[in-house]
Amino acid sequence: MIKRIPLPMAGLILGIFALGNLLAGYSASLRLMIGAVGAVLYILYVARVVVGAAKLTEELKNPVVAGVFATFPMATMLLATYLKPYAGGVAYAVWLIGVILHAVLIIWFSVNIAAKRDIKTVFTTWFIMYVGIVVASVSGGAFEAKAIAQNAFWFGLAAYVILIPIVCYRVFMVKGIPEPAFATLAVFTAPGGLLLAGYMSAFEIKSTALVLFLTIVPGIFYIYSLIQLPKILKLKFYPSISAITFPTVITAIGFKMTNGYLANSGMSIAGLPILIKVMEAVAVFCVLFALVKYVRFLLNPPMPQ
Repeated sequence: MIKRIPLPMAGLILGIFALGNLLAGYSASLRLMIGAVGAVLYILYVARVVVGAAKLTEELKNPVVAGVFATFPMATMLLATYLKPYAGGVAYAVWLIGVILHAVLIIWFSVNIAAKRDIKTVFTTWFIMYVGIVVASVSGGAFEAKAIAQNAFWFGLAAYVILIPIVCYRVFMVKGIPEPAFATLAVFTAPGGLLLAGYMSAFEIKSTALVLFLTIVPGIFYIYSLIQLPKILKLKFYPSISAITFPTVITAIGFKMTNGYLANSGMSIAGLPILIKVMEAVAVFCVLFALVKYVRFLLNPPMPQ
């Protein structure tokens, strides 16, 4: 079974870890239970990467797979936050490995894929590669890594601003997104939501203008992703289904943190708490849907043609 694990499953693992954090306010035990599921899948995934190490470079030549693989170090950073209460030193080392690995992947991706300047290699997964390191901003506070957290945010924000027109041009003008990668359209909402959560986590003094920008833009993309969701759910299983997990979860987290900030600043928005409940429900549904799809795929491999 381990050899059958697709590299994009890291996105599902990331989504599960993030979901535990999203629902932590309801129950600390629930967070740990969700985190335990993610940890089991993470261990299996690491085993898969090790077993298939010889073919990894070949697999990463696929620009979609390469972009989604960045969710592995992102998941590693979130895993570290689950470990911290039990093994602080080990947790920090795991977190740092995640940050470094993501930075290395950005360099590798830039040299081997982005440098080709082929518009058809551009997918929403580029957001994962370049903006995904902002997970260090969300999780860095647990390790008092303020400098790393803030620098990661500014890097991710710059990358986001640069990539928005490029990715939009590829998706809406060039078009031609193949069916196996169609689910990655849900990734549109991820970078803005992640930046919002990262900004809220890494900075004590915040710019309301920047908060609103990071709320409105992912909000628009979130609506677009929801419009695409019914089409995505009707597709047969593709590993890219993991793309519906983290984006919906991190956007809900970002909006939840923004609601707290606005409330504390005396700028509460009526109806926002209700909207967040709906976003939480959507996130739970997406993670469970993708998890069930993956479990069925791994336990019941398709018959050879």
